[in-house]
Amino acid sequence: MKAKYTAIWLTLLTVVMPCQVGNTALGQPNEDWTGITFEELRELVRGLPKPEGQIQAIRVFPDTAPSGIVILSLVPRQGWQVIVFKRMPAKHFALAWNSEILNEKDGISSSSGKELTIGRLGHEILIQLEGCVTHVCPDDFGILIYAPSQGKAFKAHYQSGQIHYSSGLESPENQPYRTFLEERVKQRVNIGATAQDRVWRYEPTKVELQGRLTIEQRCGPPGYGENPDTDQRVQIPVLLLSAPIDVQGDPQSDLNQETVRGVQRVQLVLEATSYRRLVGKNITVKGTLFRAITGHQYTDVVMNVLNVRESPSPKKKSSFQLRCSR
Repeated sequence: MKAKYTAIWLTLLTVVMPCQVGNTALGQPNEDWTGITFEELRELVRGLPKPEGQIQAIRVFPDTAPSGIVILSLVPRQGWQVIVFKRMPAKHFALAWNSEILNEKDGISSSSGKELTIGRLGHEILIQLEGCVTHVCPDDFGILIYAPSQGKAFKAHYQSGQIHYSSGLESPENQPYRTFLEERVKQRVNIGATAQDRVWRYEPTKVELQGRLTIEQRCGPPGYGENPDTDQRVQIPVLLLSAPIDVQGDPQSDLNQETVRGVQRVQLVLEATSYRRLVGKNITVKGTLFRAITGHQYTDVVMNVLNVRESPSPKKKSSFQLRCSR
């Protein structure tokens, strides 16, 4: 046990150093962090909650009075935990708050020490942890915030295109926290921006498109339009976008170097059974974009679809393009 505590003290002494939050340096000498005693560290360690976790990050933050330390812990086979200590006037640390164990249910099963940050909401210090669900990043993620001066903690969980907030955020007095979480979610997934405002990229970046699903009849093998009289007729699913987009080329890619502007139609690559019932309807598709390079790819930009869902909108009849063309 003594060796374990010694290792933790050395970790604390190493990481309790000046850190940067925005343009404000935290943990400077005038915060008196250089005067922390071994006894204070022993008391801090004794105050760590159960179950025992592995320390992944430690941050220092100033508050109006007193200052404090934030620890990010990973509890094996359970999840993540944020632990906050305040340094009291008598120069000892007291456990101020600790989160529940955070995992898939919160959208935070995959995280890291880099995801633990300290920022500001106005003049208020805000502790923040972000993460996502393993194997589903970045489509399922969560954000936790804690305000030390108010002793309040809130969460936002982005899942399947919807934002789920923790209780209490509907109160007018907590509206600033809800707004902060909403804006941070938008930054991560770029939702709420118009199509013209977004930067659309090729694979492997996952993107989300909205529009009306149509079926177009085209010329297939063997000539793919070179011999319309003998070419087979094929039907392909095409998304008519709600607004044109520009897809930025990737200079590091062998196939997707070209930027394509004003894209209005995107061929979708997906199983017929997953979209037949949605033909003629407004839908939202999520997947990866790539540049058309073969004869059976009929639009300038094509999407490999990961999932598709109907968007809330009036039903429309399916659209067929009867003329065989390339």
